[in-house]
Amino acid sequence: MEVNIGWEEAGCWWRIKPRSGSADKQGAIFSSLAQQMNPWGRCEVMEETLGLDPLTGLPNYWYMVRELERNVALYKRYRHPFTVLLLHLDNLRGIREEWGDSVGEAALTYLSMLIQTHVRASDICCLPGDDEFIVIMPESNRQSGESLGWRITESVVPRVFKVCGVCVGVKVSFGTASCPRDGVEVETLLQTARSSCAKALQP
Repeated sequence: MEVNIGWEEAGCWWRIKPRSGSADKQGAIFSSLAQQMNPWGRCEVMEETLGLDPLTGLPNYWYMVRELERNVALYKRYRHPFTVLLLHLDNLRGIREEWGDSVGEAALTYLSMLIQTHVRASDICCLPGDDEFIVIMPESNRQSGESLGWRITESVVPRVFKVCGVCVGVKVSFGTASCPRDGVEVETLLQTARSSCAKALQP
């Protein structure tokens, strides 16, 4: 299957927006401060204000943290479980090195659209970092997260997308963590999901 993603074309409903940092002094100061706070290393003034990633339109790191904290609070008060699914775009660096940043951003856009076709209406899909997606799944367990992770990765394998005349395939791995089984704190859950993903990457 071939998916064409275009930009800067009249009538195109999806536009690729560069992640270039703010040029003014105020933006540079904010970027420096936020860089220290955000472990994924991405920050923009507009992202912080809107809570959205400017490339994909998905909730960003700041929004993700707020939602995780809200779900943790719901569990502690009402015992509502939830699951964190982390999806990693394994070959993003290679794509950028071989074909450039524009193709890399198209790969992120393509994967974000694909993920959103698989999640439930109640799930929250976020892009907190350059090559990681987080899906927050309310009222679910770790098995549900793993099932979703497998469905997404299996749908990625046979596909390529075409951009700038280049056919590109993406590789994805995933990890999961559930509350309360793997912890009841945001950082603990994220660390568990990352560790689970790292194990999946091992040969």
